[in-house]
Amino acid sequence: MVRIHAPQQMSQEIASRRVKGKDWWVGITSKALIFWAEHLIRKDIKGKENLLEAADHVNKDIGGLIVTPNHNSFVDIILMNQVRNEINPRKSFRVLWANKFTGKDKGKYSETGQEDLRKVLAAGKIGKEIAKMVNIELVDVPQEAKDFGSARNIINQMRSIGEETLGNKNVLGVFPEGTRSRNGMLGEAKRALKVLFNNPAITDKTLILPIAATGTGEYLPPDSEKPNLLAKVSIIYGKPYTYVQAKEEMEMFKLSLETIIMWHIGQLLPEEKWGIYKDTFSRIKAVK
Repeated sequence: MVRIHAPQQMSQEIASRRVKGKDWWVGITSKALIFWAEHLIRKDIKGKENLLEAADHVNKDIGGLIVTPNHNSFVDIILMNQVRNEINPRKSFRVLWANKFTGKDKGKYSETGQEDLRKVLAAGKIGKEIAKMVNIELVDVPQEAKDFGSARNIINQMRSIGEETLGNKNVLGVFPEGTRSRNGMLGEAKRALKVLFNNPAITDKTLILPIAATGTGEYLPPDSEKPNLLAKVSIIYGKPYTYVQAKEEMEMFKLSLETIIMWHIGQLLPEEKWGIYKDTFSRIKAVK
């Protein structure tokens, strides 16, 4: 017997096959990128002792850890994997992942917050797939708020995630800029970062690990799904610091928490990468 499908059913099956094919391609590409990053990419890694100090803090249940890299590419999630490799596998490792379901990019996505596979860049799907493969949980956080109510929901979500993750002495990864730099320079950090530090009983026991990366934007450009496998990547792990130390620096330099967080990243980068923080960081450097 020959089964004849209705046109609507046939179109649904074809669409399903295309989606599966795309997902299959993303999976293969992600595996290849991870292998290349771990074994073949030209990497210059410095400050490994700082990474081990931070990992030891978590592994010994002294407190939680916030990992704060600058952000140039979706494959920056691989930087988180370098930290993940030093953390006890039983420890939870979560990363706040800004999505664009709201704000000025709202038109690119559906009202329900579900991805439109036709309009979401493959590079973003690769980043998410890489995270799954390396046992990192991505937590979607809207990149922008449409109104006061949605802004309050974002703040409450971040506060809850911070207290749960850090309160249980686990690891929370945060890209302070909230989005990828298009020119390789530091962008402005999000003010909402401060809500992660609302509970002194938790944050006073939390370490912050700054990471500076260059070259990842050349390895996988911000708006491309085609990697440049000849790119050279530099990763520097800075000295971990406490929130208590950050508060002292906030008072000393009369600066916000998010600026202090970016300063610890900026110290690891050449001055030409300081971007909008050039004047502020130059002032701090002169005082120190």
